[in-house]
Amino acid sequence: MSQMTIEQALGIAVRHHQAGRLAEASDIYATNLAAEPDQPAALHLLGVAVHEKGDISRAHGLIARAVALQPDFAEIHGNLGLVLLDLERLDDAIAAFETALALDPDFAAAHGNLGGALHQKGRLNEALASHRQAISLAPDTEAFWIGFGACVQTMAFDSVDEPLFDDLLALLQRPWIDPQSFAPAMLSALRHHRDIASLLASPVAPRDAALLAAIPLLLRLMALSSLKDLAIEEGADPDNAKKALSWEACGRVV
Repeated sequence: MSQMTIEQALGIAVRHHQAGRLAEASDIYATNLAAEPDQPAALHLLGVAVHEKGDISRAHGLIARAVALQPDFAEIHGNLGLVLLDLERLDDAIAAFETALALDPDFAAAHGNLGGALHQKGRLNEALASHRQAISLAPDTEAFWIGFGACVQTMAFDSVDEPLFDDLLALLQRPWIDPQSFAPAMLSALRHHRDIASLLASPVAPRDAALLAAIPLLLRLMALSSLKDLAIEEGADPDNAKKALSWEACGRVV
């Protein structure tokens, strides 16, 4: 089989693969490998197809061979990471995703998958950063928002950079969000908002209501949550206007 014929066959196989016809795609990949056993593309793609069919061990062997033959291809490392996750080799999966990103820093899926792996590892701040990077590269990919949301939901923030408030506000606008379940994490982030932090440091003055009404994330959360009062300081007393934000304090602006 000539090289051009192999490339043409791979193109046909990929179209089958993308259409979900895994058996047809796998047959062509295998035929190519029979003619050229060390072809990285066919090894990689057959490994992906086998993984999708649930044969994780065989998928690992195929994709690992592809990595050895073509170590400078980010996508192969990314798919190896997915297989390693399914093999419960979390540290190796993280290393594979990191290698993929070293080769291609704009590989959005690798950022998202690295975020998920770091989340499983309990490295939440790093996971959050990876999910946010994935979203910045591919904001219309809902899976990245789901990963970001799963990470946010488990966090108690000890610091927040200003752009994160915009990301959290965008998260609250996803149609699948349950605002009530996200309220504790959102509130832990809001405690670090510069305006709320200054409010907590001094008694509430009448002008503070307008100040709080200018925080979009707070208003969105209060509009969506069934809570009457949203405590922004741990152990907050709802009767203490300094430590709790009520609809009345914010003028019910939405």
